[in-house]
Amino acid sequence: QWTRPSKAQHRTRVRLAAPRVETEVAPARPELLEQWIGLYAALVDRHAIRGLQAFSRLSFTALFAVPGLHVARAVAGGETVAMSLWATHGEHGYSHLTASNARGYELSAAYPMVDAAIRYFKGLGLALLDLGGVAGVRERSDSGLASFKRGWATAERTAWLCGRILDAEAYRALTSGGASEFFPGYRSGEFG
Repeated sequence: QWTRPSKAQHRTRVRLAAPRVETEVAPARPELLEQWIGLYAALVDRHAIRGLQAFSRLSFTALFAVPGLHVARAVAGGETVAMSLWATHGEHGYSHLTASNARGYELSAAYPMVDAAIRYFKGLGLALLDLGGVAGVRERSDSGLASFKRGWATAERTAWLCGRILDAEAYRALTSGGASEFFPGYRSGEFG
């Protein structure tokens, strides 16, 4: 049975992990791109990520050039062991992706890193931080990632991205007219 992690549990994990890593949060810098690509490659290997979610070097290079992208990172012994990418727009911040290498997992580096990011964005005056959901389309409230995100959250909301068919003819062509419980139908099966 899944139980909601308490704020106290997350604070304890931050307190225990913080002395083992240094954290930094700042606007994205080109020199961090290679570190990010290495950490994301470790995530891809760890979770056997394939297809769209594997993201290419080209996509990350373009992402690092987007105004409003910020990088949080945790460093241990001079090595970046965890990073998260955050996009900002107006008074809102959005966690996009987070990755750690084996040492980052061992040190629980994501806890002080996300704590630092929350404090950083609060200092910038952001009114809302969106930690995002979990991978896939089915609710998996017992996953480690869901538990990690819920431990920081003060609220949960359902996000609907578009959810409309704007060009019925093109949609029919892409789905071969077949019905699917997944929307959009032409992406059915992609996200497990």
